[in-house]
Amino acid sequence: MNIDGLVDGPARRSIREDLDRTLVVEAAAGTGKTTELVQRIVAVVESGRARLSSIISVTFTEKAAGEMKLRIRTELDRALLMPGRDERERARLVTALSELETAKVGTIHALCAELLREHPIEAGVDPAFELADSMHARALLERAFDGWFERTLSAPPEGVRRMLARRAFDERGKGAREQLLYAAQRLIETRDFDTPYRREPLDRAGAVTSLVDELRALAALHTRSSSMYDPLRVSLRELSQRLTRVHDADCDMLEAFLRKLARDRKVWSEKRGSGQQFAPGLLRADVIARKNAAKQLLTSCLVALDADLAACLSRELSPVVAAYAREKRAHGTLDFFDLLLLTRDLLRDHDDVRLRLQTEIDRLFVDEFQDTDPVQSELLLLLSADDPRERDPWRVRPVPGKLFVVGDPKQSIYRFRRADVAL
Repeated sequence: MNIDGLVDGPARRSIREDLDRTLVVEAAAGTGKTTELVQRIVAVVESGRARLSSIISVTFTEKAAGEMKLRIRTELDRALLMPGRDERERARLVTALSELETAKVGTIHALCAELLREHPIEAGVDPAFELADSMHARALLERAFDGWFERTLSAPPEGVRRMLARRAFDERGKGAREQLLYAAQRLIETRDFDTPYRREPLDRAGAVTSLVDELRALAALHTRSSSMYDPLRVSLRELSQRLTRVHDADCDMLEAFLRKLARDRKVWSEKRGSGQQFAPGLLRADVIARKNAAKQLLTSCLVALDADLAACLSRELSPVVAAYAREKRAHGTLDFFDLLLLTRDLLRDHDDVRLRLQTEIDRLFVDEFQDTDPVQSELLLLLSADDPRERDPWRVRPVPGKLFVVGDPKQSIYRFRRADVAL
């Protein structure tokens, strides 16, 4: 359903009146999608379909949660003042006002923390756990990483060795430590995908050597041109000069060099010069085609090398992931992603908990759904399922009208905490 149009009256009426239909509302900024969400909450309460205490409303930030509570209060007060209300409707609205302070209006992480503390034994957590904010979690990760890094430098395994080789060509301020730390953080953020990376067979040395040989042969063509200022000759001469710097380099250094070379604008300049002949007996079109083919070969080779390196690092950095988990246990903390994973597992693996929560929760409202990640979606689906026996979130069918989400894909914060706009 889209309410971002000149004629959206029917859509807005459906939001407020079709209370037993599951709706997904897409709307641009400023069109009132959050207002419509609040209106639907009030309509659901007023109709007697759910009490406010059995409704969950998920927002993106704590600030937004506070603002939503104020909006709900305003709309409840307004509904009470409207003429024509019968005594049952008025009683429901008054009850909702009394339940507002304890209503479950907040972030998905706050909801998860509450559910985990209600079921610590089933979830396997300390009920007194503390939430590690981003800075605290980063400090714990760096402590885990630094211990591993110091031990590893004495005898670097292949993946780490290849990362260290990049230092010679890194001009963007990120050293090997920072790049490895970032890789470890990415593994931690995707730790729910526990299938080991598959390392495809790859003759790395052969691929790198063959590519460098082709680049050398391509670069040598610049000597055949008699025009010193031909742009194509200039770019090939730049390539030749770059290659002289790695004449005796080993495979690790060549791989690092190729990564930097792929970003070299002087070498891969698209200025092609003029005239059919690049040099006597050598057509310009043939040189351009060979250069383009070399760039494509370079790109393909780097994709294969990066995939191979990722497989190496996923194994070599696994001790960091384990050490980070130990640091959190030692400090009695959970990070934001722990909240999601543990709650998802709680709902998926414990039928009695899932059934009780499905019974207690009558309605789920989600604002800013474009910034939802897959695990959050799994939580919402499990809570809204029409079949309490279904454990697979992606096989769930929501109870009609139980789930209501609004969002705008154009406002998606790209990859923020694994947000996936495709959801």
